[in-house]
Amino acid sequence: MNKHLFSLSAVLFVMLFGFISCSGSKDNPTPPPGPQFVAVTGITLDRTTITNDVTKQEKLTPTIYPENATVKSVTWATSDETRAKVDNSGLITIIGSGKATITAKAGDKTATCEVNGIGPDIYLTSTQGLYKNGFELNLWPIFSGSGIPPNGRRDVRAFTMVNDDVYAVGSVIEGGIRRYAYWKNGDSPIVLQDDSSRVQAICVSAGDVYIGGYESGGVLAPDKGKLWKNGIEQPLDSYKDYPPHGVTSIAVLNDDVYAVGTITTSFEIIGSGGAYTGFDNVLWKNGKVVLAGDNHPQHVFLAGNDIYVVGYICDPLPVATLWVNNVPQRLPVPNGTYSSKAIQVFVSGDNVYVRGFYFLNGQKRAIDTIWKNGVRQDLPPDFISDSFFVHGSDVYVVGAYLEAYYDIKKLLKNGVEQYEVRHAYTITTIYPLQGIFVK
Repeated sequence: MNKHLFSLSAVLFVMLFGFISCSGSKDNPTPPPGPQFVAVTGITLDRTTITNDVTKQEKLTPTIYPENATVKSVTWATSDETRAKVDNSGLITIIGSGKATITAKAGDKTATCEVNGIGPDIYLTSTQGLYKNGFELNLWPIFSGSGIPPNGRRDVRAFTMVNDDVYAVGSVIEGGIRRYAYWKNGDSPIVLQDDSSRVQAICVSAGDVYIGGYESGGVLAPDKGKLWKNGIEQPLDSYKDYPPHGVTSIAVLNDDVYAVGTITTSFEIIGSGGAYTGFDNVLWKNGKVVLAGDNHPQHVFLAGNDIYVVGYICDPLPVATLWVNNVPQRLPVPNGTYSSKAIQVFVSGDNVYVRGFYFLNGQKRAIDTIWKNGVRQDLPPDFISDSFFVHGSDVYVVGAYLEAYYDIKKLLKNGVEQYEVRHAYTITTIYPLQGIFVK
């Protein structure tokens, strides 16, 4: 009997030891089973369509099903970054007019929202490319060719748009040599033959590309004004004995080519490192000077069969003037004005808009203004305009306030600030007449 009792005790000991070994100790308990993975079964957005003005922002809110899904992270994507962008929080910025689809994805489930941008697209030129509706575009795919990194660097000096085609003039650097050229959309740059040429203006008419600029004379000779048609130099007459100095604005009516620019009136080498150049303004028609002397044209614009030119007449101080088909009209200024100039003209429908400025007696800074059919509308105080464009009845002006002129450019619509473009020291200010386009 004792033998059987010992055997039973041994069995009980083994059973108890095995139970304790499998269950763990009191100080190191076995963790409970982990939570079960719950997959995402669906995702919805609080809106499936959004319609708003270009440059506006909208926020999308996602809902993930089921509520206890293990992973609830959402990734966002857009079908067209030129029309709408979206960040990782679902904040949408409408970049351009037209439609784009925003997609939210959780797990393998997706939901979409169609975004429709309303309003014209606004393009601003810079020496690095273009801004569209306040956002910098990646222009390397647009202005491609041998001038793009890493093969070279490209500067843009002026641009224009014909339908959906973008034409730009500037330069490319290849092998350490700057070559001046123009581009159309994604085409390779069409390089001008003369390496010393500079480009300042472009006009496209009936498929022909007209470019204005000059040939640099360096410090030993004055610059020489030039006009090209499809890359071929066109003749420009001197005024009296004063040779062409540069071309800054072009308009074409049928077979007549109008060009505004400058002539060299004096040239003097100063020391060993520089020179002084005196110049004056002229208007050429088919290479012949038709406006000069006391008349100082600054810009030319074509509307229908009419040619509009703005500038100033010295009498003896500058007086802002508009010429319509060579007939001058002095633009009104406030009493106490001692000097005024018209810089740029734009015609929209039956309305004629002129950008310019005037000085009042005792003032050191000019007041920038827009004349509409001869009625002056001053821009905000201390705002310096670079260029303007009229779309319908809306007047868009790009420029900057005096205290941040080289840092931040701003866009005004009918005198009201719309948005700003930072790093704006790249915005073309030397040749600003073709700095904005609205379509």
